[in-house]
Amino acid sequence: QSSALSETTEYTITNAEAATDEWELDCYSRPVVVNGKKLWEVLITDSGGSFRFRQELPSNQVNSKTLRQVVDDLMERAEVKPNIIRFFRGAMFNMINIAISELPVTAKPSRCTYSLATWLEELHKETYPNMEGYNPNMVPAPSFLDVRTSIKMPDALRGEKYAFVALPVQEFLPGGGVNADNIGIG
Repeated sequence: QSSALSETTEYTITNAEAATDEWELDCYSRPVVVNGKKLWEVLITDSGGSFRFRQELPSNQVNSKTLRQVVDDLMERAEVKPNIIRFFRGAMFNMINIAISELPVTAKPSRCTYSLATWLEELHKETYPNMEGYNPNMVPAPSFLDVRTSIKMPDALRGEKYAFVALPVQEFLPGGGVNADNIGIG
C-alpha cells in the first residue's frame, strides 16, 4: 500500500494528553499560488488540539481517493484513532463523505470544529502571508464561526396570528375542493 505522505507534510503533536477520538478535517484551496495553480491542503487536528497535520496536495490530486489515503495513513500513525471526523465546508461535502465512507469512522458535517477554526485563523494571519505566491485577494470571507448580529425581520414576514387547521385529504385529490385555481402562491 503506497503512502500519500509527501515532503510537503507536517505532523506536530502539541499535547498528547489532550488527544480525543473526534477529529476535525479541512481540505480546501489556500490564498497561495504555486507554479500558477492554487495551493490545496489537507488539515487535520482533533477537538482537543493535541496534534496538527498539514499536507499540501497538487491540484490534480484533490480527490476522494487521495484524501482517503491521507486520512488512512494518519489513522495508522495516530495514538488515538478517530470515531468521528468533523468537517465544515459544504463545498467539499461529497468528496469528504466519499473519502471517509470506506474508513472505519463516521464523517459528520458540523460547524463545531473549533480547534480547526483556531488553527485556520493562525495560518491566515501568520503563515500564508509569508509564503511565496500569497495573494491577499484570494483570502476567504470572515470566519465561518462569526455570528452576525441579527436583523429585524420585515413586518410582512412576521406571523402575528396562528391557526391550526385540518382538511380532509380528499379535498387535495383530483375532484376535491382544493386545486390550482383557488390556492394562492406564497
